[in-house]
Amino acid sequence: VRTKRLSELELYKFIPKGIDFVILQPGIVIGKYDYNNYSQIFELIEKGKLSRSFGGNFIFGDAEQIAIAHLNAFYFGKKCEHYSLGGVYSSWKNLSNTAAKLMGLKANIKSTPYFILKFASYLFYMYAKLVGKKALLTPQIVELVGRGIFDMNLYHKNKAKNDLRYDGEDQTMEKMVKSCLEWMQLEGMLTKNIGSEHQLKINSTNILADEKCLYQV
Repeated sequence: VRTKRLSELELYKFIPKGIDFVILQPGIVIGKYDYNNYSQIFELIEKGKLSRSFGGNFIFGDAEQIAIAHLNAFYFGKKCEHYSLGGVYSSWKNLSNTAAKLMGLKANIKSTPYFILKFASYLFYMYAKLVGKKALLTPQIVELVGRGIFDMNLYHKNKAKNDLRYDGEDQTMEKMVKSCLEWMQLEGMLTKNIGSEHQLKINSTNILADEKCLYQV
């Protein structure tokens, strides 16, 4: 996040020179093609290794709709403008339990207070350093998503809707999580059946079709 913000500041310096750019700022992106980000949460849930989630609320956006917004930004975005891409304002607890429910698991994942997460993150980080592995929980991650944020205001929602045809209000947690889980199953990242074999084949065809026609007019 810090380096992204520094990149934005660098762009602003070139506005007097006539540079043309559009900046998009999505929240937490949930959906297909997630190989090593939030899909890791769903893998831990399936293995029964996640009983606690981050605390607070965040904005979760549908990956497919956010991808379309990026294409629309190229054609319809205003010069030197930035757009915040909203979505479902909900808790990490809801995200995790929605995934567990869709996988047919009887889980009751609870939220963890920020100060406990912060302390635990240092322990995880130091242990990972000692054994030479990548830490799944770090102080930086907790600082980024562990506190929660306020929901996006109406101005920013309407701005993205009017200029980019992006409507975060039209998204649901279940739809974006299911989309990610079905893709993970097709990729062999999950063993739980999210849908029937016939339906997964249909979804696989839709995934290929999505790559060819993301742009909406």
